[in-house]
Amino acid sequence: MIERAKREKIRVSCETCPHYFTFSLKDIEDNFDPNLKVNPPLGREEDKEAIKRALSKDIIDCIATDHAPHTYLEKEVTFYEASFGIIGLEFAFSLSLNLVREGYLELKDLSRKLSYAPSKILGLDDRGEIREGKRADLVIVDLEKDWRVEIKDIVSKSKNTPLIGKTLKGKVEYTIYKGRVVYKI
Repeated sequence: MIERAKREKIRVSCETCPHYFTFSLKDIEDNFDPNLKVNPPLGREEDKEAIKRALSKDIIDCIATDHAPHTYLEKEVTFYEASFGIIGLEFAFSLSLNLVREGYLELKDLSRKLSYAPSKILGLDDRGEIREGKRADLVIVDLEKDWRVEIKDIVSKSKNTPLIGKTLKGKVEYTIYKGRVVYKI
């Protein structure tokens, strides 16, 4: 529907989150991890691949995080009792960088989907690109850095992620907001 609307020049935008192109029902079936309970729910493997193709064809404009922190008690229950939601902000770049490694996007396209496109859609004309007169909101990344997701290193107050113990590649090393470093490794 989104593709058709865009062909018909209807003003529409579409986003997805890294968990939808990283995980699938297969991951839930493996261990029913409550941290994989999200809304909308994860799809099948073929849905995950369709999302990657839609990103590469610019049907999906943006990658967002749907960062949904939950308390330990809300997620340390059975899958069926757990609250919907997953944290995603700290892992968005690393998981999204896999789209570049897998050949779905080029790095410049990934940057556009993570920053420029959302800024334009939201009418935030002073951000989303590096240019004189724009707000200095930037990240500095190490594309090759391997890092292990450990609870003690998660900056979010919540730790509800299925990535704990996993090794990711590509790390945000600095976040600059309004010209000030607000995060560094």
